[in-house]
Amino acid sequence: MQEHIIYLDAHESVAVVRDEKNMRSLPPPTLVRGTACVLKLRLFAERIGTTPYPIANLYDVVSWQWAMDSDFCDRSPHKLVADSANIELNSVQEFRDGIGRAYTQITIPMPSMETGELARWLGSEPVRAGLTGELTGFDATGSPIYILQIEGFKIRNRIVASAAPPTSSSCAVSGVTLEQIQQMINQAIVNAGGNSSGGNNSSSGDSGGNSSAGSGGNNSSSGSGGNNSSSGSGGSSGAYENETGGAISEDITYDIL
Repeated sequence: MQEHIIYLDAHESVAVVRDEKNMRSLPPPTLVRGTACVLKLRLFAERIGTTPYPIANLYDVVSWQWAMDSDFCDRSPHKLVADSANIELNSVQEFRDGIGRAYTQITIPMPSMETGELARWLGSEPVRAGLTGELTGFDATGSPIYILQIEGFKIRNRIVASAAPPTSSSCAVSGVTLEQIQQMINQAIVNAGGNSSGGNNSSSGDSGGNSSAGSGGNNSSSGSGGNNSSSGSGGSSGAYENETGGAISEDITYDIL
């Protein structure tokens, strides 16, 4: 799992990515489609200086949520989401050149970096910018009490990538699979095609055979020279007459839930 350490000026809700000494601004890291990663956000309290964000200010947060998207429409599925149940808050120390610095760190695991939404957004582009990450902290009542947004993430596409799973992989059709539906449709076409040649019943307006009837008789189906007659009022509903005179009932109903 790739690790990205991101230093942030977090004194406002829209954070600014900084270097480890909080001296200059940097772009957010480039993430890679389909490659699991972990983001380690190290928060500064001020725009200047290395004072860590007061961790005590976050003690009332009991749960976290991290999502990434290219728009701010809350009705559309997010491009990426974290394993929010395993987001952790702690204080860490980092040593560079013999000097130790303390940081307030929020660790965000992102094991799933392959979604249908992300794949469609990327298309065949090698890299695309414009993702915003949003971290939300909730208190015990479920109310959001902490918000931090990071703008400008880039996502790198893959040359060889697994097929993105669809947003919704379920399709319920009266408990019947799509393959079974296709088989039933194919069988109905075969039955209809096998019964379409030769016969005396004519469609309405043709001469010879049984003409189309109103109530009380068998109505012939439209199509010339066919042997199949569908019944009108008083006949056998939904039936086809085969060449030997037998009735084949084809009554297929598809309920798309």
